[in-house]
Amino acid sequence: MNKKNTHLKGSVLLLILIAFSLFLSSYQKSDNKDKDSQLDNSSNISLESLSELPPDGKFRVLAYNTFCGSMFPLDNGGAPSPGNSRQNVKNRIPNFVRLYNAFKPDIMSIQEAWVHRDSTLATEAGIVKYIDEMTSGKWYSASNKVQRQLVLSKYPIKWSKKLSLSLAVLIDLPDNISNEDLLMFNVHLPSSPREGRAENAKLVVDLINKVKRGEVPEVPSNAMVLVAGDYNTSYNGHSYKILSSLDPTIGASDSYEPKLKDLRPYQLGGDNRITCGSATIQGESISISGGSIDHMLFSGGAFEMTNSFILNTLILDQKTLDKFGLKRYDVVKDPNQPLDGRVSFDHLPVVSDFEIKN
Repeated sequence: MNKKNTHLKGSVLLLILIAFSLFLSSYQKSDNKDKDSQLDNSSNISLESLSELPPDGKFRVLAYNTFCGSMFPLDNGGAPSPGNSRQNVKNRIPNFVRLYNAFKPDIMSIQEAWVHRDSTLATEAGIVKYIDEMTSGKWYSASNKVQRQLVLSKYPIKWSKKLSLSLAVLIDLPDNISNEDLLMFNVHLPSSPREGRAENAKLVVDLINKVKRGEVPEVPSNAMVLVAGDYNTSYNGHSYKILSSLDPTIGASDSYEPKLKDLRPYQLGGDNRITCGSATIQGESISISGGSIDHMLFSGGAFEMTNSFILNTLILDQKTLDKFGLKRYDVVKDPNQPLDGRVSFDHLPVVSDFEIKN
């Protein structure tokens, strides 16, 4: 009898242990699933919204530092010049064609549209002619050659102004999107010195505040604002704070209330916000390093960013690449480099969708 009881107690204890183990395993799987879903939500929203936008109500903006004119031909149709030995520019013209066709932006804020030594061989007019032919459409443009900035827009540009290392444009959005105009800044703040970034950010903020006060007759005081491009600083950087707060007097360590909004997007299909850097590839393993220095700040209110992502083709699965006609090396600085070891992508494109809601 005692032996039977002992055996029974042992069996019950074993069953309890098995049940607890199954519960713990189920809990851990559920917890991991929740974590994974949180991770996926940063990119799944974007994945579901990558089809062409409806004709009414929305528009798409691409901000991209294309690295020393590597993605546009010279006016004579030739490949970009290699630049100096440090730049070592490769021909990435086909890459840009695929990137454009994948997402078809309506407005493009391009930095480094050409390399300095190509400034007479690759012109704004030449690039616009090329884009018109590539897309079978008509594009409007404005440029600032100091930082090789170019704005390309499907919608008319009514006014533009150069601000040292930035470019302001007033875009006439069609009535089916908005009755208000878009004041967009293509920024390419200097990589150094830090003070130079802050001073150039202040120039942008000063103009925005003048517009809001009605002191710029060419620009409506109620124009929506978008600051898109290469900030060369992180979310915590001084120049980012100046732009986000619209306060040119704010200090580098001051807290502030954002006046311009930022969704702070993730890489599409990934879990990081890196926009500039490199990848280390070892077989099936890939790790991304770098910083978040390319941003889109917008005025908010009725002007809403409905979707935003950073495109890194290196981390996309083959099914997604095939769906959008992309190659894995499309963002790589040297498309001919084997995708093994350290692979630099310089900057990554940032894509955002906007809607004006009444």
